[in-house]
Amino acid sequence: MSVRREPRRSAPLRLVIVVGVLVLAQAVTSWSMDDAFVRVAATLCVAAAAVGAGMLVLRHPVERRRNPPDDGETTRCIPAEDPRVASLRWQIERLEREYLEHIETSTRHREELTQDLRHRATDLARARSELARVDKARDEFVAVVAHEFRTPLAAIRSFAEILLNYKGELNDSDRMQFLEIVRSQSERLARLVEELLDISRIRAGRAELRTGRFPIATILTEVFESMSMLARSSGHVLELAGVKPDLMTWCDRDRTVQIVTNLVSNALKYTAPGTRIEIDANAKDPDTVSVVVRDHGVGLSQHEAEHLFEAYFRDPQKSAAARGTGLGLHISREFARKMGGELHAARTEGGGASFTLLLPSQEPRSSEEPTTADAASRTL
Repeated sequence: MSVRREPRRSAPLRLVIVVGVLVLAQAVTSWSMDDAFVRVAATLCVAAAAVGAGMLVLRHPVERRRNPPDDGETTRCIPAEDPRVASLRWQIERLEREYLEHIETSTRHREELTQDLRHRATDLARARSELARVDKARDEFVAVVAHEFRTPLAAIRSFAEILLNYKGELNDSDRMQFLEIVRSQSERLARLVEELLDISRIRAGRAELRTGRFPIATILTEVFESMSMLARSSGHVLELAGVKPDLMTWCDRDRTVQIVTNLVSNALKYTAPGTRIEIDANAKDPDTVSVVVRDHGVGLSQHEAEHLFEAYFRDPQKSAAARGTGLGLHISREFARKMGGELHAARTEGGGASFTLLLPSQEPRSSEEPTTADAASRTL
């Protein structure tokens, strides 16, 4: 009994069958692939294109389809524009942004510089105006000082010549009167020289103070007694209020007498005869003593109030009627500050001016100065 065998299928036929099955499986599975697989496949397509073009760092979007197309084609990757073009576009956009930011920053900086230049120009103009004013005041000061020296020197010379040339014809009363004029004019010269020396010492930082604790009542009494005769001769009324004898202040006694005397002298100089001038003192607070010199004259103008304590300042409306160098109040405020106090001026109600000297009631505490109740010498 013989066995009948089936003819063997050729290898090409088997290959065709296998490829057909794979293609069918590809088509079937492609319809059910999810978004993640499609995204991975699209990325791989773009990456392959980038590798081929030599670009390894760029990522580009591709068009993907969730459902199969109507024509039966499978989902395919549609590449974006050329990576090199995209890179160039990105660089151009970046440069454009940087340029716009630079323009904005430069514009803002230019506006700030312009504003700063305007402020500086305004300050420079103000400083130039102030410098011109100070130069003018200094020139006037030189003229005033020359006049202040010339007037007493002329008086001293004139009466000295009279005493020498007519000594046999003068009686004792005339001789004493002329000698008194010589003495007063000499004191006037001495005060002028002392003012010039004071301003020089203050500017150089060599103003000497001998500070200690003193009753303010004795200081004000000394000023009152020394200025009473001058006040009566000019027709003024000088009053000293009752100051507590136990009210103490820490100061340089001589400089405080100088300050208060200057304030009273200005009140006599710039007020009309018959004006009442008051001197008073009280405890402003536990640490401060307030000394007030108040007059009932014409008061202070706004211009005076702004420049009153500046060196060489003299009010043009009042300087013609009174002598002075314009240094007295400036020196007084500087000494008040060096003693730890202050000097203020204000217009009073109903007319007049009020000058307030503030002084510490006890020695200011400082790590550089020894604490003592006695008078201490120091150089500021």
